[in-house]
Amino acid sequence: MRPGDVRNLGRAPEWAPTTARGFADELSVSRRHAEVALRPDGTLWVTEYRDGTTHGTRVNEDYLLPGVPRRLADGDSLVLGLHSEATVSLCAPDDDAGAGAAADEDTGSGAGT
Repeated sequence: MRPGDVRNLGRAPEWAPTTARGFADELSVSRRHAEVALRPDGTLWVTEYRDGTTHGTRVNEDYLLPGVPRRLADGDSLVLGLHSEATVSLCAPDDDAGAGAAADEDTGSGAGT
């Protein structure tokens, strides 16, 4: 991701075209689950979909409130639904791998960021 990017996470292809395929068989992930945003200042935030989700979104075991952004830090655990878990990995904008953020899948089908 690059500063200013927003990535929708969920199973609905029309809402989350970059992640829906990865979550297709993960029924505990809602069709519109959450969004991850890399703000222009370089901070990474996750927000659960404003209408809420069936099985919730957690950061380090803390459930998020729908529509309330939560800042992510390097090494945080992000869990969508019951099984889709990713570890947040922040990288500097001048890294060869690219700018911004990535998520390394730990368990489940997770699509990462």
